[in-house]
Amino acid sequence: MGITILITFGFVTLLALLEEYLHEYRRVIYLVLTIFLILLAGGRKVGIDPDSINYEQSYLHYDDINALKMVEYSFVLLSEIFNHFTHDVHILFLFYAIIGVGIKMYAFTKLSKRWFLPVMVYLSYYYTMHDCMQMRTGILSAMLLMALYEIGQKRKWRALAFIVIGSVFHMSGLIALPLLFLSNHQITKRQTYAWIALVVTGYLIFLSGFSFNVGGVNVPYISSKIGSYQAATESGRGDAFASVNVFSPLRLFILLLFLYLSFFRQTIILHYPCFPILFKVFALGIFSYTAFAFFPVIAQRFAMLFEIVTTILYAGIFYTIKPRWASLSILSLVCLLLMNYSLCNLGLILFWKV
Repeated sequence: MGITILITFGFVTLLALLEEYLHEYRRVIYLVLTIFLILLAGGRKVGIDPDSINYEQSYLHYDDINALKMVEYSFVLLSEIFNHFTHDVHILFLFYAIIGVGIKMYAFTKLSKRWFLPVMVYLSYYYTMHDCMQMRTGILSAMLLMALYEIGQKRKWRALAFIVIGSVFHMSGLIALPLLFLSNHQITKRQTYAWIALVVTGYLIFLSGFSFNVGGVNVPYISSKIGSYQAATESGRGDAFASVNVFSPLRLFILLLFLYLSFFRQTIILHYPCFPILFKVFALGIFSYTAFAFFPVIAQRFAMLFEIVTTILYAGIFYTIKPRWASLSILSLVCLLLMNYSLCNLGLILFWKV
């Protein structure tokens, strides 16, 4: 499957290069690509990634009394409905892929004039990490992109609706509610420095060793989820959330890209009207990863959700370099480096072992 994603990435890169020449064929090609990505994610082999096995077990044993401690009620309800038709978990995979992949691909057309640039970035990381692995989070991140678009259009009630719908599929979506207080007003130089300072503050919090007891949260369902996460962290069950490394090559690369985008913000905003709100959420994602590093699961959840905006923001690199073939080459390199950290979860080592 990793090879298939890599080949698809190459094809999409070619489409991005030729996009302005596609004319009326662009929409048809984009639709076919969307359907292909949905089928690829929904039809993936169980066991090709760790999460698919967990999904299958939860799907088959949805009536387990402990099911709601690990998944949302929507998962249990869907599993109960689909189990009346088949015990094959792929029906659930396909349902999630239709929503998660489909809405993301639609969001890209709303947030970017060039449709295939965001798809390049999407395939490099989030397609694998969200829509082929954490599929419930994949739906949530798709809803978040649409919510941010609506905030950019000053339609916050619609944005709220998208966040609420996303939270039905994954409760961590509730952390996105404060984003409704952000605006899409153009970012001044002073404000840019303030958001950079927030990112730096996150690292300072990490270095200070500051932490607080999240176990003290006493909200029905949410507290039990936090308790489950805490137990998983303390037991070190070997999953990706067992620890975080804020100075890993990947996190430093993300930090470098954030600074690059902040420097070229005035160029990128000409092509991405929603750049201000996306940039702010990106900063919050980096801050969350470092400031909450004492609780790895929360740090990862926050960062992975908020940083879905990078599917649009990284594509903005294309507009900062000339000629176009050079800018696309640089963007492709960025994507391939990110892909090294995603495809390893599907058993494909691209450059080096992570």
